[in-house]
Order: sequence, then C-alpha cells, then structure tokens
Amino acid sequence: MSVSSVGGSLGGLRIRFPRVPDCPLTGRLRTDVERAVATLGLSAPVVAIAGPYPSPTLLIDNLDVIGQPCDFDPACRPDLPTTDEIVAGPWPPATAWTS
Repeated sequence: MSVSSVGGSLGGLRIRFPRVPDCPLTGRLRTDVERAVATLGLSAPVVAIAGPYPSPTLLIDNLDVIGQPCDFDPACRPDLPTTDEIVAGPWPPATAWTS
C-alpha cells in the first residue's frame, strides 16, 4: 500500500502494516491510515507485510500506534487504532518533515 497526499514527506520514516493473510480488519485500518496521513498533509509510503503477526498492526518507525507490544500470537486483533489515534501517533516532530 502506498499513501500519497499533498504536503511534506517523512524522509526515512517507516510506516509498516503487518497483518495475517485474509484478516477481515485490514481494510478498515488501511482506510484509517490513508485518512490520517492525508489529515497530516504527508506523503509517505506504507508497506503492507503479510505473515505471522498480530493483525493488522500499524507501526510508525517500529512503534505500535496504540502502544501495544507485538509479541502475541498471530491473529486478528480487535484493538485497532482510530483515525484520531493514528494522527496523534508517534510521528517525528514536524521539523523533521521536508516539503
């Protein structure tokens, strides 16, 4: 998945989206990530990774947006972050963004 919008870019920031294949919650989180990145006015790649992960998870520079450890068994997780939680997530300071 790649998210693009008008505004600054986050340089080397990594946004990852680990998930188990066929998790029914993936679409909802994908939509919320797109909304949050657009709200922030950023252009940033989001890399979807299929595998044995708590699913779906949103990692910004390897930090889970809702602060949960990613060390539990692979399964669909019911504690998805909201768009507001993603916007308020662990983004680097605006001074690190380039336009």
